[in-house]
Amino acid sequence: MNFLHGSKIEYHGHLKSENCMIDGRFVVKLSGYSLRELTKQTIHSEEENPWSLLWTAPEHLRRQDPYRYGSKKGDVYSFAIILQEVITRSLPFEPKERFSRTVRFLSPEGRQKSILINLSL
Repeated sequence: MNFLHGSKIEYHGHLKSENCMIDGRFVVKLSGYSLRELTKQTIHSEEENPWSLLWTAPEHLRRQDPYRYGSKKGDVYSFAIILQEVITRSLPFEPKERFSRTVRFLSPEGRQKSILINLSL
């Protein structure tokens, strides 16, 4: 990200976990940033997928068309969301508590067993 922010491109604008690739040396490579610079226009590929906005900084969400905007600060926010995904091993803004219940029952052999049933949607 330091390289990208110091380059002619300046910022990614649509940074999310699916744009982070890991090479054979476990170095993260970013994808999906060059088309905006090459075409000199805004990309609207995410318009069909509102889930991509989960990585978008709040100041960009407040704008009329959040798909059109990006910034270096927005990239830092998106990077923090990606780190949260890695640390929690869950999607962004997933509920902290999973609704589940442990059900205990007797097996045919007469042993007590437990099953954790996930009740989340």
